[in-house]
Amino acid sequence: DTVPPTLSLDVNNEVWITSGVIDLRGKTQDLPPRPLGIAGFGSTMGTGVRTVQIKLEAINSLGSATAPAFLDWTNIPLDRNPLTHGANQEFSFHFNRKFFDFRDRVRISLRAMDASSNISILYRELSLDSDLLEDPIILSPEDSAAYPGGIVQFRWKPVTKASSYLLVFHDAEGNQHPFSFLASQVQNDVNLDQLPPGPLFFTVLAIDGSGNRSPGNNGRRLILDQNLPKVSKIVWEKPVASSDKSGRILLSTVRFHITFSEMMDVNSPIKAVFRPDDRLQLTNSFGQSIAQSCPPVELKPVSYSQNQWVGTLELTPRDEFCDYNGIAHIDVSEYKDSAGNRGSEYRYSFELDTGPWFDFRIFSNPVEELEIVFVLKGLDKRGGGLETIPEVPFFQIRQQKIPGENSLDDVLRIVPLSRINSSTFHGTYRLDSSLSGSLRLEITASDRQGNRGTRVLPFQVQQLGFDEGALTPTPVSTGSASLSRASTMISWVFPWYTLEENKGKRMPLFNLLPTRGNHSLVQLLVDLKKYPLDLDGKYAVMECGDKCVYPQQIREGSHIRLNTSNLAALRLIEDSNPPLLSWFQSEEELKNLDEDLQLRVLDDGVGLSKDKIQVFLNNKPVKDFMFLEEEAVIPRRFFRSLVANEINIVAEDFLGNQARLSAVVVPVGPIQVEELYAIPSPARYGAVVYVKSSRVPSELQILIYDAAGRRVASWMEQGASLNSRMHKVLFSDLLRGKSIANGVYFLRARVKDSDGNTARLHQKFAWIE
Repeated sequence: DTVPPTLSLDVNNEVWITSGVIDLRGKTQDLPPRPLGIAGFGSTMGTGVRTVQIKLEAINSLGSATAPAFLDWTNIPLDRNPLTHGANQEFSFHFNRKFFDFRDRVRISLRAMDASSNISILYRELSLDSDLLEDPIILSPEDSAAYPGGIVQFRWKPVTKASSYLLVFHDAEGNQHPFSFLASQVQNDVNLDQLPPGPLFFTVLAIDGSGNRSPGNNGRRLILDQNLPKVSKIVWEKPVASSDKSGRILLSTVRFHITFSEMMDVNSPIKAVFRPDDRLQLTNSFGQSIAQSCPPVELKPVSYSQNQWVGTLELTPRDEFCDYNGIAHIDVSEYKDSAGNRGSEYRYSFELDTGPWFDFRIFSNPVEELEIVFVLKGLDKRGGGLETIPEVPFFQIRQQKIPGENSLDDVLRIVPLSRINSSTFHGTYRLDSSLSGSLRLEITASDRQGNRGTRVLPFQVQQLGFDEGALTPTPVSTGSASLSRASTMISWVFPWYTLEENKGKRMPLFNLLPTRGNHSLVQLLVDLKKYPLDLDGKYAVMECGDKCVYPQQIREGSHIRLNTSNLAALRLIEDSNPPLLSWFQSEEELKNLDEDLQLRVLDDGVGLSKDKIQVFLNNKPVKDFMFLEEEAVIPRRFFRSLVANEINIVAEDFLGNQARLSAVVVPVGPIQVEELYAIPSPARYGAVVYVKSSRVPSELQILIYDAAGRRVASWMEQGASLNSRMHKVLFSDLLRGKSIANGVYFLRARVKDSDGNTARLHQKFAWIE
């Protein structure tokens, strides 16, 4: 026996061993001698392992051992007695010893000897450190971080002496959830959905090559929060009012406190929006039709900490024509808790009373042309009921030098008011002709409950000029003077302060006061330069009652000239948008047209007439088509069947804005029966007949004949119920309670289209019960 035993060791080379503990496990076995029986001698069995010894030496940077060895050759006990077991048996051994105050490179020499004194030696080099393995420094997530679940990245600094890492989660029940990573994996994504929700505690352990672990003193808290946050309550404080010496209240601020159900992510801004109730159909106290749609206002944040958000709202509307009195709402959205869960939108409704709202009407003084008369009515809210005003309101007018801007050249004048009744007051103001017609009215008043506020409302005075000699010979009464053919007169015009809206477009309202009745036909000249308009735009004067109508007019530079008899209902609008054209039929239906072609024509501006719509079919104009309000109909008979027809539409509104629409239309030919068959169906009382036609029929008839040509049954349908190309009819509907004998029958379908064309198809079938 000249073959030494085999040795194996489970400690890798160049691996750190920490805590001073060398823990080795290995195996040894004495293999049969070589070359066995091939040489004609020798045994098929080894002589057997007798001893395994270990030696530990410190080595320098060159790999040489330094004397003496700090552990000389020492026997390692085997798991069994080698003297009482077979020679070829495999033996296991385990060496575990702690060394103190050592930190350097170590060479492990391991040797096994059999009964024939054959020796095998195994060397391993490793780094031995008697100190404890250090805990990794955790970089993320932060301590006490909260997450809704999903993928979260865990990062830590690498530990030089570690061969692997263990991330361990401890849940509220004390259960452990370990995740193992290699030495190179110090940045790892972990799916928290694998863990139970609630508070968690996690540690990252470093593990050396011998399985020694770091102490695990780097634990952090983590919250797995899958509950959506909610708004617990909203409270608000009384407004802080700032007033000047004259008693005006020009600033009122209310503070809202929003409390949430849990800790919130204060770095993620929330959205808190104040929304007054829209009042779209209102009639004010003077009988005018008005609409109020106040824009939403976002609250200004003041503070956000833990579970409470504080913001402020200015009760002075940005839009002067809005009234916040009445029901209002605070909508809270886009709020997240500390785990990132987004809460659902929350609405808080409440009622506001910021003081009385005033409707006012303006009249011209029939004696003093430049003097205007104000009549004010106090209401509980815009479009609401009359409000008793215990004290005479403070009323002030600013007439501006530059329209829309305050300057030192403005005239600021207090207007004394006289009481007419408990809610109504009046006063007069003389216009300064050296300034612009732009005015701002300031009204401060209190209701009986002490709610006090100031309304600041813009108001515009414009001039309306008549051409000399353009009036009718008969004098036209204006309620204050007579306009004759020979007179030249400039009259002041006062638009309603509400600036009514029409389809979302704000339009100044011209009104020749004091009368609003009909006048004889006069020629009106509107000077666009008197309005803050872009003269390159397209403008038109509309006569607006229940609906706006475009009267014939001529644009000459910055002037619009027209004849009208309804001065009280004129609006000036801007319209640069072309009409909107679209087909009622889908693209697929255009390729298989079996009805009249329908065109949708929409124009939210000045409008258009049939004369402004041009239809070209295969490059030839079409005149005979129907146009009614927003729909044009081109009859199907104009098209050639079964071929492509090119149709082009050109539509132009009264201001020349033009839109085009084209399509290729293929009308279907005379109707045909494409399919006719019957399918047995016990659930359908015997069978079902299916008929498919090439187009939607206006009439469908199904008949059954026996072999002798006698009609056995018939069924017919016509009108609007036939709305598709495929139809199915139950045999029970065909037979109508009759029974037929077994045998061969003929099935015939007859269809008729809207043009009067008919088609038939026959099929033979056998009836067996």
